[in-house]
Amino acid sequence: MDLLFEVVLNYYADINRIKEFHEIEKVNNEKIAASTAFWLLRIKPIQVVQCNPDERERYLSINEYFAAITLIAFLFDHNIQIFSPAELLKKWNKFYEHLIYTFHYRLLDARLLGLVVVSLLTDAPQRTK
Repeated sequence: MDLLFEVVLNYYADINRIKEFHEIEKVNNEKIAASTAFWLLRIKPIQVVQCNPDERERYLSINEYFAAITLIAFLFDHNIQIFSPAELLKKWNKFYEHLIYTFHYRLLDARLLGLVVVSLLTDAPQRTK
């Protein structure tokens, strides 16, 4: 719980800095998603103390999966069918697996994640408010 609280504190500090620097009242969803995912990856709040040895690799990347799902959930309305038709689902699955790999093995910062988010939204259904 303390680690998750640390994620939230750092996220709010980042968002506050962005607001002050740009002299804005609200930050766009892209920056919110990128900052949240970044701090989840940096602090790794989910700690697995016991796991099935057959699924060890999945547990080693649990924070990466959580960050990717959180990032996507921030950006897309769950009511929009972004995974139709089946060919698009294959592309998304490939992207998702590559995202998990990148989150686990590469060094990232919030600005780079912001670029990932913008590229995700380039030709995707927009989130409804």
